[in-house]
Amino acid sequence: MFTLYDRAVAVTFDIISIFTLDLHLNEQTSGPGPLLKALRNLITRVKLKNIKNRLERYTPGFRRDVSQNAATMRDILLPQIQSRFNESPSSKNQKTVIDLAIKDLKESGYQPTSRLMNIIVANLKAFLFAGHDTTAQTLLVFPLGSLDRSCFTLLTRFILLTCYLSCWVFYEINKYPDILEKLRAEHNQVLGFDPKLVTEILQQAPHKINQLEYTAAVIKETLRIHSLANTFRQANPSFTFSLDGIQYPTYNFMIQTTPTMTHIHPDLWPRPMEFIPDRFLVPDGHPLYPIKNAWRPFELGSTKCIGQELALLELKLALVFTVRELDFDFNYDLWEGMKTEKTTGAVPDTVNGERTYRCGDGIGSVKDDLPMRVRLR
Repeated sequence: MFTLYDRAVAVTFDIISIFTLDLHLNEQTSGPGPLLKALRNLITRVKLKNIKNRLERYTPGFRRDVSQNAATMRDILLPQIQSRFNESPSSKNQKTVIDLAIKDLKESGYQPTSRLMNIIVANLKAFLFAGHDTTAQTLLVFPLGSLDRSCFTLLTRFILLTCYLSCWVFYEINKYPDILEKLRAEHNQVLGFDPKLVTEILQQAPHKINQLEYTAAVIKETLRIHSLANTFRQANPSFTFSLDGIQYPTYNFMIQTTPTMTHIHPDLWPRPMEFIPDRFLVPDGHPLYPIKNAWRPFELGSTKCIGQELALLELKLALVFTVRELDFDFNYDLWEGMKTEKTTGAVPDTVNGERTYRCGDGIGSVKDDLPMRVRLR
């Protein structure tokens, strides 16, 4: 057996590094590499502001770890940036995030100064996890004069988001054989019956990935039931909300959105605890048709995740390249039996009767990183 979460991390990081820099790290075959290790180490140093954490920042060990890992990332990323600045605009078909960003910077008259390099390196860290097709303008979303710590918080979310969702979508479709068969049937219909030709088909007709409507619905339903982290917004002085006829002012408060709760609220979602992908395919007026803005796993407005489209695309491709060739087995009893430390007679942990549940820090992960087995069909 193996854990799916680790494999999902490798896939996600490979995709983001290619999309952002055309950098082939081969995390799936030879990772984790120095860039991923350094980034993971830095992520553990991002903490809430309190007295304990403020004091920790001044300790030699903390400063040494941050300095060493930041230097590792800079040594890998900076040469990639400098080489793009030195290339002529016609030297290649420039389509990566960094290519488009530097093209825009050159046209705006920016020179490759040390200050600009530092800014691009800092923002590249964010794009390694939250990159998508908004190109150069998004790279400059943070002011040139300041590098807010929220940038580094943002960079952690895409990789955690995609890896977390990859685990849950495979787990959910394996629970429902009828849904899995519908997925396979749709892939056969849209992409042909030979899974080995999928790469060639999508290269020739990439728009076909958008024709996988049931696949998209399965992913959306997974996101509904297994929602991500919440967001915080500073309240507008004039904003109030009502509950049971009582008006509640929000001035001087922070408002927390909680899709983890609203996505399973029976007032918003009929049969909220059931996994029903078809609720995203039924016409307006159907009892299952979602209420406007009720589905918000990536949040909306100014807090919308900038990696949303890339995350959804990656999840579609993950299903396309696996479900017709592999069968999955999530067997926690076998996994417990393989552990070196065993507790005789212990009752397995469950949540709502499920051995598989969300736990851990940050947005969380799947229990034990989702142990599984696969076999060729």
